[in-house]
Amino acid sequence: MKLKNIKILFVALVVAITSCNLFDPTESISVDSDDVKALTYEGYKKFRDNEYREASKYFDRAIAVDSSYSEAWYGKAKTIFKIEDLNTLELVKYANVDANSGSLAILDMPNTEVITYRAGISRVLAFLNVFIHRDTTGQMDGVVTFKSINQDYMLLNMLQALIEIREKSKDLCDEKDCDFQVLLNNLKDSDYDSTLTLMHSVFKTCEANPDAISSMVGQSIPLFNSMLTEDGQNTTTSVMCGGMADITSATQDAAEQVANPVEAVIAMAGYSDKKDEDGDGCYDEEILDGMDNDGDGKIDEDLRDMANFNLDVVTISKNQLKGKRATKDVYIYTELTPNNKYINFDIDLDPSTGRDKEWNYIYSSYDRRETALDNGNDVNSIGVSRAYMLEFADQLKWAPRYPEIPPRVPIESVDFTDRIRYLNDLKQIARRDSLGEVMNLEERKDYIGGCWNNYTEGDFKIWKDSWISLTER
Repeated sequence: MKLKNIKILFVALVVAITSCNLFDPTESISVDSDDVKALTYEGYKKFRDNEYREASKYFDRAIAVDSSYSEAWYGKAKTIFKIEDLNTLELVKYANVDANSGSLAILDMPNTEVITYRAGISRVLAFLNVFIHRDTTGQMDGVVTFKSINQDYMLLNMLQALIEIREKSKDLCDEKDCDFQVLLNNLKDSDYDSTLTLMHSVFKTCEANPDAISSMVGQSIPLFNSMLTEDGQNTTTSVMCGGMADITSATQDAAEQVANPVEAVIAMAGYSDKKDEDGDGCYDEEILDGMDNDGDGKIDEDLRDMANFNLDVVTISKNQLKGKRATKDVYIYTELTPNNKYINFDIDLDPSTGRDKEWNYIYSSYDRRETALDNGNDVNSIGVSRAYMLEFADQLKWAPRYPEIPPRVPIESVDFTDRIRYLNDLKQIARRDSLGEVMNLEERKDYIGGCWNNYTEGDFKIWKDSWISLTER
């Protein structure tokens, strides 16, 4: 299955809103003579008459009579949506990402509306979170369930995440240049915890309720339907969303988490920026698999786009049945194919390497990679397993002058506890040194190594210019 990008999920959600239950005020409800049903019925009558505050009172009374009566909770959620003046058509408009330009409609939202939508969506989500907790812990009657509203819930979380991204990035880029790619990439070096929390909710909801989403993905990726049964489609969608939910989880074991969760979302969205994010001189050298692909001791720290990768859906499904949820067991590829952005792009700055070595694993199959990882004997010069390394990484030499440091680097800024920690301390110094004043090119070659060994002074100037232009925005 060809892995398209996370924009499919966004587009699918926007398309699906026309059939979303929470935003549809016209459905009828049966009435009986007992109190909770009568109160709920009166609530829906008031709702259809646009008397939302009166409707809310009836739903509150019904919930007080029977807190498990899901239709009253459902009606209450709908009244909050209306009381907060959340407009369905506006939601559709602002959730849109232009497929060609990458421009984000929410950038055009007036500041007054941002305040209204942010507060309104927060209030709806707060109520729905209580309902979802009760439903998933067996405290509701099962008539209206989390599954009934999962698309609405995902859309609201997605919109809240987009608003958070907009607010965090509005001072970091020019409005005329601030498309979705710029916004996401600006988050990498900022406080993104709240945004990740919202993204986590989107992916977690998709994981728990994959059927609606997988059918929409199938419309965008015909091969998805032809290769998998309906159960297989749901399983694969659930696994992929679950993988992203784990990556964006604040509680995930740090040892299993990618270096920067926002990087993972960016790679999935196809918006990697072709910059050296970690100071090793390589550009977008990692792929999203929860493993070290260049042998420097860091995981998924500088990710490339995944839009044209071929997923091994059979192995992924088998791992799901075995309960294997590590990123390397969820994001498995039969082929790593560069998209147009990378067709003529040199990742390691060594023209002699050849593109294939930059896009192929040393161990070509998942089973071979796992065997090499389990054996633990095949490691590079700083003790990192070669099991998941790409072929170009075999030519990289790390920390050639360990444990020395460049003369202009303060010794207290480098930890000599082990070779990998030493290397990554120096890489961070190099990454922040956008002018090359603390570490010149020769010192980067001598003390860090890696892709710096392939640079000319002209290449180094291009590297510096890319960070200087970003800093001056």
